[in-house]
Amino acid sequence: MIYTTETLLDTTSYGTPSGNYDGSSLDFLGGIVPAANYYKGNGNFQTIIVNVTDFVGIISIQSSLNTLGELGAWAEVLRFGDGSTVETGIFPYSVPGNFVWLRCEVLGFNMGTINSITVSY
Repeated sequence: MIYTTETLLDTTSYGTPSGNYDGSSLDFLGGIVPAANYYKGNGNFQTIIVNVTDFVGIISIQSSLNTLGELGAWAEVLRFGDGSTVETGIFPYSVPGNFVWLRCEVLGFNMGTINSITVSY
């Protein structure tokens, strides 16, 4: 049963400023959100859903075990896209781990729309 859903990145279209994306950069970070272990103390399973339309780039989902959030060390736990293939669809991924924080980093954003990236646990 899913109890919590957090948004790692809202709708972001190539060439249109939104959130941490200035509309021209190829690389940018999404916000930091609590992961399963943040609330439950021993949660260890997250479902990440990447929803994209005509997306070309790489989405790196990163985690931290540190309670200091953005000051902590980050490690990639999921990579979506290869930077050259056009991707469209809704892609769910199961990601085990006792993570406290999650964030996404978009690299080589060359076209398309990221409709949303969410995490549920």
